[in-house]
Amino acid sequence: FVKILPSEIIINFKPWEITTNNLIEIDTNAIVVTNFALSYGGQKIIINGKISDNPLEKMNINFSKVNFNNFDQLLKAIGLKAEGIINGDVNITGPAAQAHISSNILIDGLKVNDDSLGNADIASSWDDKNNVIGVVANVVNGNDKTIDIHGNYYTARDSNNFDFEINLDKINANLLNQFIQDVLTIDKGSKSKIGGKLYLKGASDNPELTGKVHLSDIGFVINFLNTHYTFTSDANVTNRGFYFNDLTILDDKGNKATASGSINHKKFKDWSLNLELILKKFQMLNTNEKLNDLFYGIAYGSGTVSLKGPVENLVLEVDVKSEKGTQISIPMQHNTDIGNSDFITYV
Repeated sequence: FVKILPSEIIINFKPWEITTNNLIEIDTNAIVVTNFALSYGGQKIIINGKISDNPLEKMNINFSKVNFNNFDQLLKAIGLKAEGIINGDVNITGPAAQAHISSNILIDGLKVNDDSLGNADIASSWDDKNNVIGVVANVVNGNDKTIDIHGNYYTARDSNNFDFEINLDKINANLLNQFIQDVLTIDKGSKSKIGGKLYLKGASDNPELTGKVHLSDIGFVINFLNTHYTFTSDANVTNRGFYFNDLTILDDKGNKATASGSINHKKFKDWSLNLELILKKFQMLNTNEKLNDLFYGIAYGSGTVSLKGPVENLVLEVDVKSEKGTQISIPMQHNTDIGNSDFITYV
């Protein structure tokens, strides 16, 4: 057996204390843990129980007032930051080499990347006969159930491991900024919301997300143009991207553009665009010298715009005429022959 003397371990740069009256027994048939507890402030993680070949015996891990931000270092790898208070239990049964896990976890005040989601309730169970983990997860924000996820994960399959339905309602759209911020930024703290129904299928190494979402009052800024737009629309979701048809976009003066096409990705990386826009007196530029000292100003235009290719090497084809209110400055102080610049054509 092993008895760990009073000591500390560092979790996310915080000193967690190990309690004194603990005992760990290990033999060829079982692992027994008695009163192994970690504590920091009012937070506690307590482990008790036994893992053996007997499926009726279990190891219990109890979380009491544990802050989600203790796991920041794990989430940082996928660009996420989470907060919230975790309470609940995780139970482990079966031999250590083939452990089965079930849980019932509550997260109060869940925040992701500083955006409040509400309170989460996550339950999972193990079906030994079918080698499947069943998951039911709900997030409630005030009186609204904003997220409802239920389905199964099949551990023994070589493919089609995921079988989940995801229902969304009044999700803050700015949660997507982590994935799209190189191109555009969705308004933070606005009324921009996402709802809809999605299905997660496919293999562990190649998940497929499909379905349909409703984007309501989405406000956003295209970073390199510094122009602000809003729209409301449905979008079809495939495992390759988001598809729009006759999407009406408004600039801040109420002028309209119509867009059709898709925003594509490869496993939510390597983003690319395939969009066609028809503009009518639409704002196309809203920069100053500080934002772009090569050329800047305000521009309105009518005509067509095509955006195609990867976002880091986007091909932009513009066939528009300028409209009233357009004023663009091209400073001459740079030591460059602008007459040969690729982005300017004299007619």
